[in-house]
Amino acid sequence: MKRSWAVLKKELRSYFVSPIVYVFGTSFLVIFGFLASLQMIRYSIASWQTQSNPAMLGYLSINELLISPLFSNASIVFIFFVPLLTMRLFAEEKKTGTIELLLTYPLRDVEALLGKFGACFGVYLMIVALTVFHILIVILFNGNPELVPLIAGYTGLILMGAAFISFGIFAS
Repeated sequence: MKRSWAVLKKELRSYFVSPIVYVFGTSFLVIFGFLASLQMIRYSIASWQTQSNPAMLGYLSINELLISPLFSNASIVFIFFVPLLTMRLFAEEKKTGTIELLLTYPLRDVEALLGKFGACFGVYLMIVALTVFHILIVILFNGNPELVPLIAGYTGLILMGAAFISFGIFAS
């Protein structure tokens, strides 16, 4: 496992030296913020409509109109953005000629794979953690959503990201 940490540190260093993490993070957060603002506008229109039609009050749920669409939008956006993180993991090693060095280094293939997966997953978790600010803004302006859908949504995003990253590593 100690050798996996060496690969993980090397990959994290290469992520933060190149502009890909910054482009990935900034563009994802801008798109996610735009979609969050659209959902907030949709929720405010729905709450405005309940004033004229009290029968619609039963349909006004912050979890169904704001939280659930935010997580589904995030998952759709991650489908397109996670390949930016994973497409270079092994392909870059082949292009620079360091794949032979990595394969002849005294570590097993699983340790190299775990190190690369851990670095990519760490960057992904950092980006997902930054989406908490959007949820806090939603809570600040629109009330208190239930905690269970928030936990389930973030758990789903994390597990989905792990699956996307593992598929991306396989494709790389």
